[in-house]
Amino acid sequence: MKRFKLLTLLLSLFVGAGAVSCADKDDPATPPLTEPVELTGSWKTLSWIEGDTPDADRVGTFWVFTDTEVTIGRAEAVAYVYDVQRASLRIGYTEFHIQQLGSGRLALDAAERTVILVRTTGTPGEPEEPEPGDLGPCTVSPVGAGAFKDAYLTLEFETAPTLGTSGEIRIFRADDDTEVDRIDMAEVAKGHERMEKNQIINTMHDVIGPKGLKRYRIVNYEPVTLDGNTVTIRPHYDVLEYGTEYYVTIDKGALTAEGFAGIAAKEWSFSTKAKPRGAVVTVGAENADFRTVQAALDYGYGLGKDAALEIRILPGQYEEQLFMRYNNNITLKGMGAGPDDVRIFYCNGDDLNGGVGGSTSVAGNDADKPKVGDAIGYAGGRGVMLVESCDNLRFENLTLENTRGAGAQAEALYNNDNSGDCGLVAVNCKFLGYQDTLNLKGYCWFYNCLVAGDVDFIWGGATAALFEQCEIRVMNSGAYIVNARVNQEKGYRKGFVFLGCRLTKDAGVGAGSSWLARHGEDKSNDNVTFVDCKMDGHIAKEGWYKNDADKFTPSPMTAEHGLKEYGTTTLSGGAYDLTSRLSCAYALTAEDVESHYKDRATVLSGYTKKAQWTE
Repeated sequence: MKRFKLLTLLLSLFVGAGAVSCADKDDPATPPLTEPVELTGSWKTLSWIEGDTPDADRVGTFWVFTDTEVTIGRAEAVAYVYDVQRASLRIGYTEFHIQQLGSGRLALDAAERTVILVRTTGTPGEPEEPEPGDLGPCTVSPVGAGAFKDAYLTLEFETAPTLGTSGEIRIFRADDDTEVDRIDMAEVAKGHERMEKNQIINTMHDVIGPKGLKRYRIVNYEPVTLDGNTVTIRPHYDVLEYGTEYYVTIDKGALTAEGFAGIAAKEWSFSTKAKPRGAVVTVGAENADFRTVQAALDYGYGLGKDAALEIRILPGQYEEQLFMRYNNNITLKGMGAGPDDVRIFYCNGDDLNGGVGGSTSVAGNDADKPKVGDAIGYAGGRGVMLVESCDNLRFENLTLENTRGAGAQAEALYNNDNSGDCGLVAVNCKFLGYQDTLNLKGYCWFYNCLVAGDVDFIWGGATAALFEQCEIRVMNSGAYIVNARVNQEKGYRKGFVFLGCRLTKDAGVGAGSSWLARHGEDKSNDNVTFVDCKMDGHIAKEGWYKNDADKFTPSPMTAEHGLKEYGTTTLSGGAYDLTSRLSCAYALTAEDVESHYKDRATVLSGYTKKAQWTE
């Protein structure tokens, strides 16, 4: 963006026959109001009064008496404000307040009597070419070739902008001027309503998922956000194609900033990259195949349902809601030194997108992608990531976080596998949230991971979910770690097993204030097992939530069903008093552990779809 610099120059004013030096600001002098001020050096002289419009290539010094719009070449400018009081001339050296209205058009916000010094930086008559993306009052990105298919659009202003309450932001395909996306700023200004079934889609909703899947995740999202002087526009998902040129228009009033009057057709254009190839792709803010994790996931869907794909996510922050369905053998691998370097996050919750959520289609027509004006068949849910029936899904070295905070159901991950026989693996990862952090079904193996939350933050109907050598961190007093809803109708399911884990607490969590589990549903079993785990003092002496003592199922409990524990110690490895545990719980023996829980192969023995999946 062109910045108008304050130039320190020595003015010499000539009034009548005598010259008056202005090096001393207090020298009394009153310049004539209708004659040009003569300057030394390479500066040329020009003057005008209200209503005059100089030629675009003129260079010189101007008197401006009122707010006037003039047309000049791209230039450097400085204002010397003359405040004539009691025949005494004061010269203030200030940066000129200027508004860029378009190529070469400047609105001069003039004080009472202002001398504007304008010097073009190129040859008169041939204004300097702007830097790519320089539209005067703002710099835009992307521009030119090489944009991501899933690009975010940004405008960086010199002064702080605000989001407007009317007008639209639109994207057009350049070859035929077809509109491919539209954001209504009146809807942005109105804000979100909690998404529920059968709502009508507007531009504040995003429809996530690849074309051809026939089912999509529909969610509330933030299409336009403001951070300091930067406006970020997130186009609706999958509206751009590979290798295609587009242009952006922004109505006047859609964004408000000094000198900004919107963006007209063809002023801001860019072209997307060609489609990548191969079984390994990268995600990053730059020097990558994709900008978003979601676009990489959908690339994998395009390779085929069972085609293996490794998605390498470069260090960075990825604020997005994710969706997978019927997409097997995918690995999401953070490429940083540790899981903190790659953070996928979103502030979602039941108050924004209601319910655990699921995919949906246009009522009566599975072939069409839902669009503005269609009724939502089913809300996309409160989690950051929704996974539906995906086998051999693997997370490595990354963080998945729901930033909603305490007080609302808000999953980081919902692994929805109603068949109960798909596998999910997470190694050296962090899953962060508060209530309902992990909602799990099927077979799951978490190794060397951190899982944090407060209320039922590990829950669901898992066939067998093993947490091995993980840290399970309670964030608030009054926490329940597990809420198991293990359905036994399809055969024996181990539910949730913690093997060699550390149960820790955040600062401020009180002693004896948290519980290993509370009762889930009467129609399902509370199958929860802790073996050789180390527990801090925040776990209540009863272990299991005492008010549910008469509700826990099944009754009586056995080595395979219900609440079970073996080999518990303190965090330092010392003896742990288990004498006050609820009497309904089952105390495992060494023989029980050997038969059912001794290692991951034993716990996950029911999964047979993929050999060596837990390595």
